Amino acid sequence: HPNLPLRTRKAAFSANGTLYAIDTDVTRLYTIDQITGSALATGSALTGIPAPSGGGDIAFHPTTGVLYLIDGTTLYTVPLAGGALTNLGSITGIAGTVGGLAFDPASGTMYASNGDTPSQLYSVNLSTLSATAASGNMTARIGDLASVPRREANVVVTKNDGITSVNAGGTTTYTITVTNNGPSDANNTVIT
Repeated sequence: HPNLPLRTRKAAFSANGTLYAIDTDVTRLYTIDQITGSALATGSALTGIPAPSGGGDIAFHPTTGVLYLIDGTTLYTVPLAGGALTNLGSITGIAGTVGGLAFDPASGTMYASNGDTPSQLYSVNLSTLSATAASGNMTARIGDLASVPRREANVVVTKNDGITSVNAGGTTTYTITVTNNGPSDANNTVIT
């Protein structure tokens, strides 16, 4: 996009739908306006990767909101306000280097793909940083994975007339209350 003042190969959506990107040199984190394409630095410069490979990916954990970055096979957490990345260590059990990173929004499982041809998909145990290959190889090379933020609305409908009984032939008025306890908006909701 012509409004982007950066080169990036790493982008991810947070759970609230904000698009983040890290420049190719892993020196800045940006939010990207999805209408105009403008990039806004989120804070101070990023530090902590000695010599970034230029590849890799970023992904947000769907429940904790932690932003992870993979460079080669080394996994980092990225502070949203900038500053030092935290090196969590190298993921073991992956052939080659990681080209894609994503999370399953329902289970929170991290997935990674290598950049080989054909590519291989792995699930990654965040506690041990060990990867387990999915059965079978992909038929093509995968350069990226994507996490889709899980949208959940918790809509509650209550009906109350404020009284415990109505006389025969009597009338009452009900109040119906609709509440969305979130965390996502409840768009185009129909109640019947």
